[in-house]
Amino acid sequence: MRRLQIIEGQIKGVKRMVEEEAHPSKILTQMSAVRAAIAGAASVLVGSHLRISLADIVARDGDPDEVDDVMDSLKLFGS
Repeated sequence: MRRLQIIEGQIKGVKRMVEEEAHPSKILTQMSAVRAAIAGAASVLVGSHLRISLADIVARDGDPDEVDDVMDSLKLFGS
């Protein structure tokens, strides 16, 4: 929720900049920051969903340490 509140504040800031006719380069810089913040929030959400899904599978079929092993393996692809 904190990330979403920050994004909301950034969007309001961009809106204010447009209303005040700020220089387009400044607006675009802020829009880039918003895009990065949204990507970060999406990454956290995907990671959380994946961890929960893996935990469900492990609870049904396997070893709880496998969740951490799989998550660590996936970090190799995220960088």
